[in-house]
Amino acid sequence: MLASCGDTPPPAPATALDAATARQLLDRLDRLITVLEAPQHASAAPGPAAPAAAERTLIADPTPDLVARIDALERELAVTRSLGPAGFAGIPGSIPPLRAAAVQQFAAQLNGQDEVVQKEALRSAFLLTQQQVIDRFGMPSHVSLNNGVMAWEYVSGESSIYIRFVNGLAVKFD
Repeated sequence: MLASCGDTPPPAPATALDAATARQLLDRLDRLITVLEAPQHASAAPGPAAPAAAERTLIADPTPDLVARIDALERELAVTRSLGPAGFAGIPGSIPPLRAAAVQQFAAQLNGQDEVVQKEALRSAFLLTQQQVIDRFGMPSHVSLNNGVMAWEYVSGESSIYIRFVNGLAVKFD
């Protein structure tokens, strides 16, 4: 799918880029790399292997070629995003969106009057890994880090969950 970014290094530029053009191209590449190198979703199936150097061609002026490759990669990424979570299967960074029903159900169990239900809800989430929490609740609404304690907040309508992680494991729920 991402044939335009194969493992083969691009040809060496025949001419130097001006600083403004180089900065603009590097900024575009940084945004794409950020999306593509994010941690991979554990339940995503491996994606198809991209053919090596499928779109690499040697040309005299490297700037238009580089711009064309970045444009092609951005188009492929836009199409993949338009497919929703299914489009990102096997692509690094494929975190499911917030699972509103799961958040609302868990919040209701934690805040309910039945102590048995509260304890069972806590037991079901205690010591889950961060990936397991993502699998269960999707992308957190807010993330913070304070003195080595990672905290994720999930907000869905009037319901919210606040989960604290120590050493990558869920240990406290509010």
